[in-house]
Amino acid sequence: MSSDLIEDIPFDTPFAEILTELEASLENVDDSKAFQLAREAIGVGENTGLEEKYLLLSVGEHTVALALTAVAEVAQMPSITRIPNLPAWIRGIVSVHNEILSVVDIAAYMHWDVKKVRSAERMVVIKMNEMKVVAPTSKIIGTHTMQSREESTEDLLQSIFDPRFFRKGKTTQGVDCVVLDHNALLSDERFLHRKM
Repeated sequence: MSSDLIEDIPFDTPFAEILTELEASLENVDDSKAFQLAREAIGVGENTGLEEKYLLLSVGEHTVALALTAVAEVAQMPSITRIPNLPAWIRGIVSVHNEILSVVDIAAYMHWDVKKVRSAERMVVIKMNEMKVVAPTSKIIGTHTMQSREESTEDLLQSIFDPRFFRKGKTTQGVDCVVLDHNALLSDERFLHRKM
């Protein structure tokens, strides 16, 4: 059977015979390259364990990693409509593809003392199930990979990073960061009672 399978099969060939010939031709296929590509696509490296991809962004003066699976979109920051009587960490709302989303200042939510207020030129739409919020950022650093192992959060207890939401991380490219647990953030009681 040649690689041009359709032309080689007479029209009146029984289906079972076609399947038998197809299976026989596939037995000789070297699938090691396909297997390697599949491992790379899901982030499994040789002898390194499972790796995950993250978007690194600036939040205040810190480098925060957000799992790419939590990112719905990255774009220019649209105009924010301010709404009175909301906590300071909710900057307002924006329209993204005709969907009204809350703009959440992560640094303000975490009570970080931000010495320099930078303009948020970009936005990251963070998703959890059907919920989406916009996180403004002054800089998108890029996408990086990290080992999926859990880092100890003990040293975070003495820092500004709440261990309920963050863990220490270091990308395979050598960048130190904190990894934001978007599920913990978006399901936090304080967040849920104030979300719009």
